[in-house]
Amino acid sequence: IEEYLTGTSVSCFAFIHRNKVLGLTSAEDYKRAYDGDRGPNTGGMGAFSPSGKIDSGLLKIIETKIFKAVLEAMKKEDLLYSGVMVVNLIISGGQPKITEFNLRFNDPLTQVVLPRLKNDLIDVTMRILTDDIKGLKIEWDKRCCLNVVGVSEGYPLKYKTGFPIAGLDKVACSDDLHLFHAGTQWHNNHLVTGGGRVFDIAVLDRNVDKARNRVYDEIKKVCFSGIHYRKDIGLQG
Repeated sequence: IEEYLTGTSVSCFAFIHRNKVLGLTSAEDYKRAYDGDRGPNTGGMGAFSPSGKIDSGLLKIIETKIFKAVLEAMKKEDLLYSGVMVVNLIISGGQPKITEFNLRFNDPLTQVVLPRLKNDLIDVTMRILTDDIKGLKIEWDKRCCLNVVGVSEGYPLKYKTGFPIAGLDKVACSDDLHLFHAGTQWHNNHLVTGGGRVFDIAVLDRNVDKARNRVYDEIKKVCFSGIHYRKDIGLQG
């Protein structure tokens, strides 16, 4: 019988080199399709990083008691891992409880974590792959990054595709505002919807409120038939 958990769902990301933790940060995402966490579960309707539920003390506990403990257990079985490790957690009673491990980046959390990475991702990747990590220090931008996903009407259940997308060229992309394509495709020289999650916009700013306000100002510029996105991403951040 599994333990019944209540609390906040968060994720922690780390770069790993041969079972050594090189960098660790956190994020929260929104799985339900509609505002107020209603409706069916999706692949993710939005996210922000870092999580407001994890302070430096709790992050250190997660690093020591979860990441390092698991990697040490793997090492005892001659399993040496290098790459990305993501642990999904429930913070229950102030303590982290594990719900899932992933050895990959995941969407849409990655879109709010990587903009905060101050290192060059290619440099980090190549140095991990070539065992050249001496002096490598993973640094994270202290600002918040928040994104909102624009999806097709009906997602994650039945939905139609092939609708022309307008306004993406009006999004004010910059060093701290990113537009990510997901379910888009070209058809007869026009950009059209080609999936459930169509695109998302991510913004780096001083805090969650400033980031979310900028994201919603930009996402209003984009339209296609049946476009849907949650209006409450980051409200409880």
